[in-house]
Amino acid sequence: MNNHLVKVKLSTNSSIHIHLKGVYFFGEKQQTLIGDWKISLYNNQLYFENDNEIIIGDEEVILSPVRKEECGFQITDKQKNKAIYNLCNTYKGNLIFKKSEDQIVVYNEVDIESFVRSILCRQFPNCNELEFLKTQAVILRSSVLHYCKFVEPAIENTREEFLTSVLQYVSKETPLFLDSSCENLFNLYQGFPKKCNQMAHVALEDTRGKVLVYNDQVFYVPQAVCCGGVINEYFKDKSSQSDNLNKHKYDAEQIAEVDLSEVSNLEHFIYNPVSCYCDTDDEKLISQLISRKQSSNVKLFRWNKVLKSLEISLVLNNRLNINIGKVIDFKVENRSTGGRVVKVLIQGEKSKAILSGSNLTALLKGLNLQGNSFIVEKSKGVKYNREVSFTLNGAGTGMDEGVCQLGALYMANNGKSMENIIQHYLGTVYIEKQY
Repeated sequence: MNNHLVKVKLSTNSSIHIHLKGVYFFGEKQQTLIGDWKISLYNNQLYFENDNEIIIGDEEVILSPVRKEECGFQITDKQKNKAIYNLCNTYKGNLIFKKSEDQIVVYNEVDIESFVRSILCRQFPNCNELEFLKTQAVILRSSVLHYCKFVEPAIENTREEFLTSVLQYVSKETPLFLDSSCENLFNLYQGFPKKCNQMAHVALEDTRGKVLVYNDQVFYVPQAVCCGGVINEYFKDKSSQSDNLNKHKYDAEQIAEVDLSEVSNLEHFIYNPVSCYCDTDDEKLISQLISRKQSSNVKLFRWNKVLKSLEISLVLNNRLNINIGKVIDFKVENRSTGGRVVKVLIQGEKSKAILSGSNLTALLKGLNLQGNSFIVEKSKGVKYNREVSFTLNGAGTGMDEGVCQLGALYMANNGKSMENIIQHYLGTVYIEKQY
């Protein structure tokens, strides 16, 4: 288990430029490579070329570091240039080139601990709360192992289309509407930052090999940056438990559950919130989770946004290819007992659209909403020929499932341990050291 490698697709192109920091073995040959190389295809073979020589490989070539800790590589689709390489991410582990029709597919093969370290340091560069970082390390490791055990084997035949190129992932900010799928970890992986969070390294070492187990299986945990005060208890392990929309809990201790699918209860919850772990305006604490630039522009625990009719129509057209004409009404048709929206009805002048599942998620992301727990207030004044608008008053970010990162950070800051945090959010799971 400790030697399990994660294979991440980095790029697909007709030619690739790399810079090798340190010496790499070239496949099974006795040759070694270092420095700048261009890789291209000719007669169905991979050609490696620098200023002095050309090395011909087969349809798949693996470059493996001679000294793992000292070696690293950078990759770009552009012409080799020191200025470009200085802007590129550095990756560790093996570098794999594979011919795919008339293109070259590039993979990075790295051990799980290094993979988790990369994400942890990049996602939380300013965090100094050890117990929070330990919690995140266990969650990330569990997610990766779940993917390798259950997801990857099932999609082996469609790997090329399934994994997203890291070079196409341009967001440098923590997304507020987190994609809670474990595959999204491969988007978050961008090699190793020039400056690491040393506290994150300590957290990784303290939790090495530890994962979350439920029903004797490692599973991955969806997360929200801020749950807004309520979390839906939801395990994404399809082999052991199906989606459950009827279990939720408050992000606090000893507060009676209320059915938030009832509009009156949800309105009271949003406008008169109970005291929760994630109900904090401590900028110093929040800046350990998201950048100061983001924290100054968004509200996490409670938020509101005004949507105009035209804006909704454009998203329906452009994202979902749905044309219902000018939007005249926007209603929530169904919610979970935790208050999250699971179905909406949008009435247009031509027809109506009922959205749920992935279509609903696409709509909410297209409208740049922070999350899916909100109530809708329709504007007045339509009779004066003003454009219809809708004010959405919401709670929290993301999908309101699994672990609330801000709540977990607050708990750690107030003396709670990793075990306390996992018990609070995940209840019936247990931590197991697998290597």
